[in-house]
Amino acid sequence: MTSSKIILPGLLALALLMGNAAAQAQDNKNEQLENKIERKDNGGYKQDIEAESTDQSGTKRTLNHETEVSVDNDGTVTRKRDTEETSDPKGLLNKSTTKIHEKEKVKADGTHEIERKKTINGKTVEDMQNKTPQ
Repeated sequence: MTSSKIILPGLLALALLMGNAAAQAQDNKNEQLENKIERKDNGGYKQDIEAESTDQSGTKRTLNHETEVSVDNDGTVTRKRDTEETSDPKGLLNKSTTKIHEKEKVKADGTHEIERKKTINGKTVEDMQNKTPQ
């Protein structure tokens, strides 16, 4: 019984030290995250995610991601996803922004329509439209 009383405080002290090390690591990187989900009456939803972080060297990264799913009365499901990622190294004047737009429509008869467009710093690097009959 005596040994368990000694081990428990030892484990607590170790946990406190580990927590303190984690807190110090957290101080080296500033992070913020916001996630909002809104349900729709038609069975769909809308989700917005915003994240921002700055690493030890001062590089700031941001992420904005929006997903929207809607269901029509005829059973058509439409999914839209828009993502914007930015990386801005401190003082280097080489900010980079990547945007991705995706849209998928699935009709009740199984027909798919897919669109995807990706741009990096305003230049389109991918642009696809695909319709797949069932």
